[in-house]
Amino acid sequence: MRRGVTVGYSESINEATALMVENENYFENTEFSLSTLLNEVVEELLPLATTKFVKINIINHQKMPSTLSSDPMRLKLVLLNIIGNALKFVQDTEIDVFVECKATLSNNIKLLQVTVQESKTIKKDLSLGRQFGEFRLELYQTKRMARVLGGDVVLKFSTPDLGASFVATFLVNDNADNFASALIH
Repeated sequence: MRRGVTVGYSESINEATALMVENENYFENTEFSLSTLLNEVVEELLPLATTKFVKINIINHQKMPSTLSSDPMRLKLVLLNIIGNALKFVQDTEIDVFVECKATLSNNIKLLQVTVQESKTIKKDLSLGRQFGEFRLELYQTKRMARVLGGDVVLKFSTPDLGASFVATFLVNDNADNFASALIH
C-alpha cells in the first residue's frame, strides 16, 4: 500500500532510500521516460507543496531524448529527497527544478544534471536540531545513491536571503546495452 506524502512522507522515503543504499551493488538498468519520472516526483510531493503554498517548476533547458536508460527507482528517490528537503525548509515560495544534459560522453552516455533551487528566502523556523540531523543523514544516503548512478549531489549555495541550491548529476544513456558496463568501476 502506498503511503501518503503528507502523512509519513519522510518515513517512507527514508525507508526506501535506506533499502536502496543497502543494496547499492544491485543496479536496475531500465528504459524510462524522464518527463514521466519528473511528473511522478512532482505528483508525489504535490500534497506537501500545496499545504506549504509552494509551487514546483520543472524547467528543461533543452530537448531530452524521449527515453533514457538508468536505474529509474534510484533516480526517482534522489529527486524525491532533494526536492523534498527543499520543501521542508520553505513556505509560500517556488522551487525551480532545472533539468539539462551537461555532456555526452562515450557510447551515448550523457551526464544529466538536475538543479533544485529555492526561489525565495528559507523558512525561518529551523530551530530544531533534529531537523538538521535528519537532513544530513538523508543527504548522505542520497549522495551514495547518486554515486551508484555515476553522479553526485552537491550543495551549490546556501544563503539566508537566496535560499539553497543543490545540484544532482547522473549518468544516463539512450542505449541500454552500453550503459551497465559504463557504470562498473
